[in-house]
Amino acid sequence: MDPALAQRIRDDNVRLHDAPGYADFYDDQLALIRNPWEQRVFRDDLARIAARLAPGFAALDLGCGTGNLTLKLLDLGAAVTGVDLSAAMLDRLRRKLRIGPLPAGRRGASGDSSDDRPACTLLAADVDDYLRGCSIRFDLVCACSFLHHLPDYLATVSAAAALVAPGGCLYVAHEPLASGRCDLPGRALEWLDFRWQRFEARTGLGGRVARRDPYYDPNCLADYWAMNRGLDDAALRRTLRAAGLQPTLVRYDSKRHRLLHAAAKLLRTQHLLRFEAWRPPAPATRAIHD
Repeated sequence: MDPALAQRIRDDNVRLHDAPGYADFYDDQLALIRNPWEQRVFRDDLARIAARLAPGFAALDLGCGTGNLTLKLLDLGAAVTGVDLSAAMLDRLRRKLRIGPLPAGRRGASGDSSDDRPACTLLAADVDDYLRGCSIRFDLVCACSFLHHLPDYLATVSAAAALVAPGGCLYVAHEPLASGRCDLPGRALEWLDFRWQRFEARTGLGGRVARRDPYYDPNCLADYWAMNRGLDDAALRRTLRAAGLQPTLVRYDSKRHRLLHAAAKLLRTQHLLRFEAWRPPAPATRAIHD
């Protein structure tokens, strides 16, 4: 990718996610966060993964934002490190965890929540920079609705996979599937769903003025790979296998509006992608006896 384009993608992500009030809007209005069906999928996936790991397992949440996965992991007893480019998004998560705000001028901080949850370390940093410099291995590395924001998502997946400990897992959810790999009904429902949302935002249809999106900008590249591109599941599978992981990729769908979501479930459309990839456990060592 052209370096100038990659930098613009990063800059647009910072500009959008650090915009005044966006973190609150994200939690209060974003369809991903407000969708009970998909949130249940995330909880069930993480609970099933946690059951295969040791109690108190170490988890790394990439692009943790306001805590969509981090909070679920803490409830499962994990010790979580959350990394995000946006200090504003992390500040909202800190308020949820009752951790003090990030000191002025600092790009990273950690703290323990004041309730009975395990310790949570939060770092404001570019995820790719963090992955390049990290020497720690984690039992679980995870991300949700994150890869499509990145300039080179395959390079990030490869770097993230390198931090998965033996017997550990890389879990990613809610990513747009490449349009060429989506089924036709899925593409049609997504087209309707997006334009329905934009129509409501412009008109306040049905008195839903509170759902207006003041942050939408068609020229913003923060969602670069979601803009008529999507993620290539075949390339992801190859990247995960090359990193020594055993991947399981699932195509699924979830819509912003209830009627279209019901239609997607009924038709079993495929527009989104989630996967988990496990690293085989280290070989057991045999004791040598004389």
